[in-house]
Amino acid sequence: MSKTSRAEEQPRVNEVAAGDSGDRLQTESLLPIHRKIIVACVPALNEERTIASIVLLARRHCDRVIVCDDGSADNTRQIAEEAGATVISNKRTLGKGASLRALFLTALSYDADVVVTLDGDGQHDPMEIPRLVKPIIDGSADMVIGSRYHRDAKNRAPIYRKVGLWILNTMQAGLKSNIRDTQSGYRAFSRNTLAELTNLKENGFGVESEEIMMAVSNGFRMVEVSIDVSYGSLVKTSTKNPFSHGFEVMLAILRLQLIGRPLRFLGVPGFIFCLIGIITGLLLLADYSGTRVFSVPYSLISFGFLIIGSLFILFAILVHAIKVNYRPASRARDDKPLLLRASLTLEKHSEAAHPPSLRLFTHSAFRTSRSLPLSMLLLFNAISSTFTALE
Repeated sequence: MSKTSRAEEQPRVNEVAAGDSGDRLQTESLLPIHRKIIVACVPALNEERTIASIVLLARRHCDRVIVCDDGSADNTRQIAEEAGATVISNKRTLGKGASLRALFLTALSYDADVVVTLDGDGQHDPMEIPRLVKPIIDGSADMVIGSRYHRDAKNRAPIYRKVGLWILNTMQAGLKSNIRDTQSGYRAFSRNTLAELTNLKENGFGVESEEIMMAVSNGFRMVEVSIDVSYGSLVKTSTKNPFSHGFEVMLAILRLQLIGRPLRFLGVPGFIFCLIGIITGLLLLADYSGTRVFSVPYSLISFGFLIIGSLFILFAILVHAIKVNYRPASRARDDKPLLLRASLTLEKHSEAAHPPSLRLFTHSAFRTSRSLPLSMLLLFNAISSTFTALE
């Protein structure tokens, strides 16, 4: 894919309509040179029925539409290309998170100032793109979420979706983000936010939750705008059934919470377990001093809670230490190496057997290991792999 200059990417405006007398001049672009470059990113899996309309409508409001074909078995790629989209492909299905990472890297390589993500199944209306990008263009937000549950939105979601979203929102309540629709995939990002989101680790549907957690941890400004979604006309609303989809997101949120806030979600339970073990041990000693009978059940309970609590506290300290030491390395990159890394990743993307994030994480982990004991790094990788295997 050749990189197109900003001048070439300006959309046509004030074009002569069919039947005009020709009095008006046909001009390429009357917009100022500093106008924001807007790119739409669409992850797609077997969306041949809807992808063409999504691309055509999105092109009305964006300078470029990029589609990531996540190993589709139908004609999604060919139809998207014919509709005018730039298409990148995964040889096999890697998941929504992996597709978004590849899309973000591609968008950065095209000098995107604002990136909009929307699904390829037709549930998101591309005509609402101007509403999403306005807060970013105005400079009042770094990340905009199209909310199906905003006070101005026309919510026609099934009841099971509302219940499921309430559960997922509750699991993320500690983030203090005040986001009502944490699972909406219709979003807009500024360039600075996008550069940080290339470090996303989630490969599946948990990527929306990780985006919010990363935005909160980096102090990005988030706002919600209302969007209208109609599920009745959709052929399918997800590549998985609702229960499998929801369970995957719940596991992702739990894993992200444990790794992102280890002292709270591992250290505090560990302290409680140790406290229970100590109290049980004191009861064991009191019972033994009065009866001279050593209670095996009490001793097993006491030692069990003490061992489990100590392991939780140990893991919390190790993960916290690794997270603190790893973070500066990821934030120290400036735009130039990021774009270079994006171009290298895109060049090898079609031939790679693994998603780009795996290579990025391996490279960053190698750099981090210079300042951390290798055993701690391997322990952190083992913990992350264990949670991933549970999915």
